[in-house]
Amino acid sequence: MNDERIKTSEKLKGFFYVFILLMVIWLCLTTSLRYDELFTGVLISFLLAVFLIGTYVGLGFPAFTLRRFFYFILYILVLIKEVIKANFDVAYRVLSPKMPIKPGIVVIRTHLQQDMAKLSSNEQSLKKLCSCVRVGTEEGDLRNA
Repeated sequence: MNDERIKTSEKLKGFFYVFILLMVIWLCLTTSLRYDELFTGVLISFLLAVFLIGTYVGLGFPAFTLRRFFYFILYILVLIKEVIKANFDVAYRVLSPKMPIKPGIVVIRTHLQQDMAKLSSNEQSLKKLCSCVRVGTEEGDLRNA
């Protein structure tokens, strides 16, 4: 019974997370706060959250907490700063007469536990910064060229 209760608790937390995420996406797409559009957004987000909750819980995403939200916002700010720095670096390398390019394979050791975290967050952030391609993944490592 305790396992069933935990699963229900996880599903409920996941439902609210998916619902809020879908509502934010809806508001960004419609850019309107009219009652009819808000009602439609709530209805569609609710129905999609009901159907997607099994997939969300099955993927093993962690529960949404304020601490995770804070770190997500911090991550986005650092990512924006690093993307801007990388763009200036690429411009320097393109405009430099001697083109200081040193190709190679980068190995990043991580302590991430979940497969989705390993493949999505770190890898996509690294690809955006240096225009690299993943050549392989080993246990705890991301290999990019």
